[in-house]
Amino acid sequence: GQEVEANMIKKCPDPINLRGKCSESGGVVACAKSYNRKNPSGCSCIDYDEKGRCCL
Repeated sequence: GQEVEANMIKKCPDPINLRGKCSESGGVVACAKSYNRKNPSGCSCIDYDEKGRCCL
């Protein structure tokens, strides 16, 4: 678990947390909205501790 967390922080220093899992909360589309982007292609969503985390 620790290694995954460290890698995530490196890849994603400033994540935005969704209210629920990616699949339940709109995934990358919701992430794009959170970052005020029209195109979700640069965004990713990772489930962590039952919550979706958005990264750029």
